[in-house]
Amino acid sequence: PVAPPAAPPPAAPPDDDGDDFELVAVLSPEQRSAESRKRAEREGDIIDLIADDDDDDGAKLQGIATTPAWYFQDLHLQERRIMITNIARLLQARKPNATADWIQRLPQMARRLEESLFRSATSFEEYRDTSTLKKRLQAMAIAIGLRLRQQHQAAGPAPAAPPP
Repeated sequence: PVAPPAAPPPAAPPDDDGDDFELVAVLSPEQRSAESRKRAEREGDIIDLIADDDDDDGAKLQGIATTPAWYFQDLHLQERRIMITNIARLLQARKPNATADWIQRLPQMARRLEESLFRSATSFEEYRDTSTLKKRLQAMAIAIGLRLRQQHQAAGPAPAAPPP
């Protein structure tokens, strides 16, 4: 007697979403941050946002300059560093094809914007609210633009260039 043909192996369930990964762990935000930093360090994607070599913003960050009444360096310094990083990421996301010169100036721009947000905040909660960060930066950009326009108008018209 001939044996009946073997049954085919069970078919794998169809792949609906196209994702080929398996969830093996859930990390806390702190663990994700640490892992992300390690990966960025390995890949050389770290931008030093706290360096003091270009101006005195680092001294201001350390609390040497006049600070808001709500600020306590021991409690808030790490949050300020995080805010600088958040600002740099927002700026970089808005300019994905930035020049090397712009990228080199990014840490200084982020520190100066953070300093302005820090000085204008009425509380630590207001300062660190990432849900309003983009809107606060946009308002700051508008205010800076208006201030520059007023300065140019106050200076009067630029002298006309002589004809060639």
